[in-house]
Amino acid sequence: PLPSQLSCFLCHAETNLSICNATQFKRSLKLQGIGPDILTEVDNKVLTDAGISISNIIHLKCGCMAWWNSADVKWKCSNTEVSVHSTDLPTHPPQKKVAYEK
Repeated sequence: PLPSQLSCFLCHAETNLSICNATQFKRSLKLQGIGPDILTEVDNKVLTDAGISISNIIHLKCGCMAWWNSADVKWKCSNTEVSVHSTDLPTHPPQKKVAYEK
């Protein structure tokens, strides 16, 4: 998986899986090469050693495969991390006025 996919999944976990501060796990998961595609295969001991509580591990493992197989994954993660989370970007393309001469 792309590094941005881990970020997207952890943001999803905060928003939809009720895991407070899930994005704080990014560094420890990334260092071990753990992404949402293999999270269910990772031993719980490895995840608890990374500082993730058992309840969060259960929520992450239950939610990761549904998220990984969802239609939103390709669309959300095809954008850069900045554009996915930025509130500074315009929501509509700029309107251009074009005049034609005869």
